[in-house]
Amino acid sequence: MEKTTTIHLGGFAFTIEEGAYQNLKRYLESVRENISLEADKKEVMTDIEMSIAEKLKKKTSSSKEVVTAKDVEELILIMGLPEDFKEADNLEEKSEGEKIGKIKKKLYRNPDDMIIGGVCSGIATYFDIEPVLIRLVAFLLVFCNGIGIPAYIIFWIIIPSAETKSQKLEMQGSPLTVAAIEQSFKETEEKGNRPATVLGNIFRQIGKIIKRLLILFVKVFLFFLNFSIIALSIFTIIGMTVLVGVAIMYANSGYVIDYIPISEIIKTIPFYLLLLSTFFAIIIPAFLLLAADMAAAFNKKIVNFTAVIILITVWMIASVATTVMVVRYAPDLRLKISDIQYRQTIEVPSIENFNSISASGKNLIISIKLGDRFSVSANGMASDLDQITYGVDENKILNIGVKRKEVDRKCLLCDQKIVRIAITAPNVENIKITDADLVIENLISDKMTIVANGSDNINIDGNIKDFGLKIVNTYARLSGKFDNLIIEADKTDLSYDINSTTANIKLSNSTEANGSGSINQGNIEIDKNSHLTGLELNISDSSITLKDNSWAIMNIESSLSTNIDEDSGLFYIGDVQLNKTTNSPFATLTKISRASVSEYRKNENKDNYFQFYGNNYKFDIDNVDSELFQEKKELLREKF
Repeated sequence: MEKTTTIHLGGFAFTIEEGAYQNLKRYLESVRENISLEADKKEVMTDIEMSIAEKLKKKTSSSKEVVTAKDVEELILIMGLPEDFKEADNLEEKSEGEKIGKIKKKLYRNPDDMIIGGVCSGIATYFDIEPVLIRLVAFLLVFCNGIGIPAYIIFWIIIPSAETKSQKLEMQGSPLTVAAIEQSFKETEEKGNRPATVLGNIFRQIGKIIKRLLILFVKVFLFFLNFSIIALSIFTIIGMTVLVGVAIMYANSGYVIDYIPISEIIKTIPFYLLLLSTFFAIIIPAFLLLAADMAAAFNKKIVNFTAVIILITVWMIASVATTVMVVRYAPDLRLKISDIQYRQTIEVPSIENFNSISASGKNLIISIKLGDRFSVSANGMASDLDQITYGVDENKILNIGVKRKEVDRKCLLCDQKIVRIAITAPNVENIKITDADLVIENLISDKMTIVANGSDNINIDGNIKDFGLKIVNTYARLSGKFDNLIIEADKTDLSYDINSTTANIKLSNSTEANGSGSINQGNIEIDKNSHLTGLELNISDSSITLKDNSWAIMNIESSLSTNIDEDSGLFYIGDVQLNKTTNSPFATLTKISRASVSEYRKNENKDNYFQFYGNNYKFDIDNVDSELFQEKKELLREKF
């Protein structure tokens, strides 16, 4: 049986055997008598006691709570006998290895020699390099795409700081002994008396400035972060409260959202229970976040611990309840909505004996095909189908329109949905479309004229002998085979894939046309900032007029007549016979040719070779300086 006592050492409480306590007490008194640093004796003793406490802490556990005499003897052997360093002068004469020995170094930031965060000094200590060299490398890395700044910040975060004396000795590779601690204080004192170098002073001043800026940035960032959290939390709390209040107020009203009555939604789900659980699931985190942020900002507790536990418990119950109800009732709600918004197809009766069509209205998609009989069908929601009007007038024109819908103040987001109207007739010669979309596929006819204005999509594909297309402010796509083709496009995007014997094409008012195909004889007029891109369009004989900053590029196979003003231009491919030309002296008329892959690779460094739309080309111009070639390349890229 051993008598024990309780002691406090280095901030820790230990239960220690009486004999061990006397041995440890004599050791500490002997150490105090032998320390040569009178001015720092108290600080040295504090560090020694903390180091001893750290080592004793490792020797105790839940199964071994008492410090024994053997533990103290082992500790004294590690820390070193006081007689080993009684004379400070003898200690200074020994080599560093003889004085305190060496252990494996650990990488720490050095707070005793830091400019910003002690990173460079810590790395220098680890590798036994002058800190100024590491700082110079770090400074130069700042100018290497700024890599030095994020690298320094990362090292600052991941490398711990040597705060305790034991960590500072580990940083230097010295064992944690009394002699090492005393020697560390001596070196620190000597370093403080050593005059700083000019370069060191420069880095220190730069470091002080950077450190102040970083501190200012962090303070500003934290201020705005706290402000944002408080504002967001308050907005969430107020917003959810108002939203729940409005939902309860209008729950039994006659309001409709996107044709879905609110009353029908309430019948399908446990509305009030879901509303309440969702409210608590969202508002409690916002309130706790607000309370925590305000407590940190004002250094005052806003909510006590019991209230926090209760709120977290309520939040967990509300979150689970909300999740369960959403999973359970979402399929039922989806089915209910699909029933309400069900699309149906109806046959429109008594519509016949027409050869022309006029359709007007947003959200209408008109599709037309030729057949043996007359028929009109419509597909859409019942409420939208009721708004469509049909009628054939005395001129045999089928008129399709949309009634002006009376605005129901209790119906929110109740805009008309898409209505698809399919029309079949033995023959249709004239079609007029306003605001609606038109789809014609695989249509074979002798004659047809289409006029479209304000349409989002006009898509025509057919084999029509005599075809006319007039489009304004529309996106259109035209494909098919034609004998005689007339196109007038104004403020339009037109894409095409056509084969036509003759074609008269007029583009105006910033119209953009591009595509492919072939035309035997073409008469093309382009004006008012319009463009025709036809690298895959082959025209045998062509007459082209370009005015008011309009441009074209195309393939010409036989002959070409041009009328080009000074602000416009034509790039053409092909060995053609230039017939009548009434061009301005400043007009651009340039021949280009396709170049094979091998030819382009061989000559790609020459000014007259270039790539355009993924293909290789060259300018067929001789004796021209490189500046003109560059100018023409820029024109191609700008205009097309």
